[in-house]
Amino acid sequence: MCLSVQGETFYVNKELVCKRSDFFRAMFSSSWRESCSPGAEVNISGVPPTHMRTLLHFLYTNRLVLEEEPLTEQICFELMMCSAYLGVLNFEETLALRMKKKILTFDNLVFMWKKTKACGFLSAAEVCENYLIQNFSAYIEHEGFFHCPRELLKIALYKGEVECGTEELFAALRNWGRIQIAKRQGNLQITPEQIEMFIFDLLPPATLFNQATKQFVLSW
Repeated sequence: MCLSVQGETFYVNKELVCKRSDFFRAMFSSSWRESCSPGAEVNISGVPPTHMRTLLHFLYTNRLVLEEEPLTEQICFELMMCSAYLGVLNFEETLALRMKKKILTFDNLVFMWKKTKACGFLSAAEVCENYLIQNFSAYIEHEGFFHCPRELLKIALYKGEVECGTEELFAALRNWGRIQIAKRQGNLQITPEQIEMFIFDLLPPATLFNQATKQFVLSW
């Protein structure tokens, strides 16, 4: 089978690509049979040739080999979009692990999590969440922690796997809560009760972790 991608030609095994790509499987269903004739050239739009080579290599070998190095945020999202368009099985999960290893940092964690979640790349968003959990003790010392979205922080705490001392954790949460409340109400005086309720809402319900930490907050 011959694919035409922005002027470049790719010869592929139809049976193999249909097996591992929802796009090709649908393309060669009964409604697209005219494209299956011997020698027919199938035009693929919306996917740059460099990304097509990466995706085809993955379809054939199940290995991620990038045409463009190093991996950047832009290339990462472009590849995710292209793989979603072509319905390449397991590509997002594999790329997300490479993303975690190569480009995910405390500085771009929130951006990457928000964008992957907004685009529907749930496996990649989960990788961001796990990155936060695994590095929680260090992250609360980073300035980016104070810009961490409530939802992301809540996910990390609900999983209950953060490795952090109780005093260290709640000192950080108290400062985080104060900043979040200040963003909402400006320079008005912030009471301890406001911070307390703000933090309580982050904690997982009906767990020993929650009961112990609530008592700690109440003892401030």
